[in-house]
Amino acid sequence: SGDSVCWDVQETELIVPPRSHTIQMPSGRNCNWNQYYSPIVSALKSEKGCTIVTALDLMNFYGPKSYTIDDAVVGWDPNKGITWGTAWPGNFRVGAKFEGLAKPEFLALIRSEISQGRPVIVNVGTDNSHSHTVMCYGYTNLNSDYSDFLVMDPAGTGSSGANNPNGQMSTLWQAMDYSHRTDGIWSMFFTYSKA
Repeated sequence: SGDSVCWDVQETELIVPPRSHTIQMPSGRNCNWNQYYSPIVSALKSEKGCTIVTALDLMNFYGPKSYTIDDAVVGWDPNKGITWGTAWPGNFRVGAKFEGLAKPEFLALIRSEISQGRPVIVNVGTDNSHSHTVMCYGYTNLNSDYSDFLVMDPAGTGSSGANNPNGQMSTLWQAMDYSHRTDGIWSMFFTYSKA
């Protein structure tokens, strides 16, 4: 009937999120301390220090220098544990806290933060009294299960690691199983750099 339609076809690129991503740890700084390492146990007067050791790992990740447990104890009270809102030395800061989410929601948030180069503090177990804390820094495969997420586990070497400063690199599921906290994630914190 004389009316014609002109289409402008343009090539587009489909962006597919990566199936895996691992945050590169800075060289020259230990971002995976062992909570059973004797200088850490001496400073804390306890072997129960996964939270403060995870904070130490993140202090070293965000820099700008190497930190030891003596630097991290600013956020530690032997009777109450850690205060995440502490003004930590260096560039490490704690952001939003999430609790009570379903497993897919927790894993999606963790994946999103890792994709942006920010490790996540993950607490597994049932509550603050029955939990274990790790730093999640990567994901693999379909990133839909605990075994697809990579963590720095401060307790992974067990108390036999008193002479070893390094924690265990494992999957989130391995850390949950090793610490007998297989109930799932009960809370998590975003982290960021103040720099």
